[in-house]
Amino acid sequence: MSIALIVAIFVNASTFVKASELNEKYYSLLVSSDETNAMKAAMETRGFRGRIEVEILYDCDDQPSFLLGTSGLGYQIISRGTLQCIEGGEANPYQDYPDCKKYYGGILNYYVMLDNKMYDICRNRVVQSPLKSDYLDDAVLGLCKSGAAFSTSASARSSITYSKIINHALTRIQKKAFGYNNDNTCAAVACTIALEYLDCENPYIVPSNYHLELLSTNDPANIATDSPKAHAFHRFLADDCYMGPVSFGDGITFGIDMYRQSSPTISNTDIDCTWTLNIYTNFGINELLADRPILLTSTIAGSYSVHTMAAYGYRRYDDNSLEWLVHSGWYSSLIYDYDNGYYRMPEIWVAASTATLLYRFTYDGMDD
Repeated sequence: MSIALIVAIFVNASTFVKASELNEKYYSLLVSSDETNAMKAAMETRGFRGRIEVEILYDCDDQPSFLLGTSGLGYQIISRGTLQCIEGGEANPYQDYPDCKKYYGGILNYYVMLDNKMYDICRNRVVQSPLKSDYLDDAVLGLCKSGAAFSTSASARSSITYSKIINHALTRIQKKAFGYNNDNTCAAVACTIALEYLDCENPYIVPSNYHLELLSTNDPANIATDSPKAHAFHRFLADDCYMGPVSFGDGITFGIDMYRQSSPTISNTDIDCTWTLNIYTNFGINELLADRPILLTSTIAGSYSVHTMAAYGYRRYDDNSLEWLVHSGWYSSLIYDYDNGYYRMPEIWVAASTATLLYRFTYDGMDD
């Protein structure tokens, strides 16, 4: 039996509640009708219709602070109390653990209590305690900071006013293989994804021996043989261009400088990277509107202190909020498209405050 309270909703139909093992002294485990309706609104505006189930997610202090909504089409995580949208997308990260107590610490920080041990779903290991992303507090509050062009997260009842995914994202990003980030070299992984996309605009940015293959598996254990070019490109940036563990900010831009200088052909493209702390401006949006991917760095407590991901889309809401569409950089996120017969990275949408830093690339011949 699950220890979570599950609320099943039928969008455009009646709502019913299915409770299991609800301990009366933990009255906060009771999902209110307001929370139920907020989740229904959040998922409906994102196209997640049909049967929706809602259950409790615990925070890193073991408090029931979040709600997880799921359907056959996707998932959504919202905060309780403020009812702000923190994260959502196509593939529920907890789907293989329906009867476990679930913990949430932010993007890629998904945990379950499994055999009385805390299990890190993304990294496939047992941990002492869950880690919390630094951006979560801002996302939960949903504030609009002074001088900001948009707020930190969307209200569950807000509506999408504009959505942008860069052209050819499926073939150039979602279906592409990438390196195995088992040594915290996520920045190098993210750069290979962005550079591969940009090579379609300037075909000298990535040498032929580094072109990313199509995904053939969701198991990264044999990535060096399954996708040797993706593996080699990742290791070249991480090892030879010094984009090593926990690289961010100048560590990434320096790595791109080293990459540019690694051959005359690449040097002639003038490929470059800049970053900013002004994440609530149009710095990244303008690149996405021009159909160019960006990177974002999110800060996390603990040994995995930062995580850098490629972003290839954004959404605006009528409450002046924004969400980024990100490539997680982890094989554990992949899904298999049975209709079309291939693996791909699912859509993962995160609150604006997920980004602590934003990065954009420039190169010879790019459109304004």
